[in-house]
Amino acid sequence: MMLMLMAMLAQIATKPAAADSVVGAWLTDDKKGVIQLAPCPADPSQLCGTIVKILAPADPAAIDEHNPNPNLRQRRVLGQTILTGFHLTPSNPACPWQLGKAYDPEDGATHTDIQLCLGDADHLVLSKALHLGVFSSAVSQRTWQKLK
Repeated sequence: MMLMLMAMLAQIATKPAAADSVVGAWLTDDKKGVIQLAPCPADPSQLCGTIVKILAPADPAAIDEHNPNPNLRQRRVLGQTILTGFHLTPSNPACPWQLGKAYDPEDGATHTDIQLCLGDADHLVLSKALHLGVFSSAVSQRTWQKLK
């Protein structure tokens, strides 16, 4: 237990400042919700995002009715982790979190190979990258605003 705690503390101490600046509450680009970004509970070396507030429609009892798994369609959207598996990439300080997944409860789709980029201290860009050999570019982007 003590070794695991020391390893986690060492990892936190070596993270670049840009990577830590994504931790916190973010207003989605459509202003329909607030997502809390934090280390994943199961693996603190990864970043996850959880819906902490639903703004429009303001229904805290909203359910995940579009989930492709019928067994999950009755779960509440509020409190759901929708961003998972983002890995820290220190060699890319502009987009320090890479290779994550994003689940959209509005349509039940899960998007892979998402990266989180810092627009500036108050803006986070979620970007789906398209990789074609040595070329890569963003296919779609969403910009979230940091809440203080």
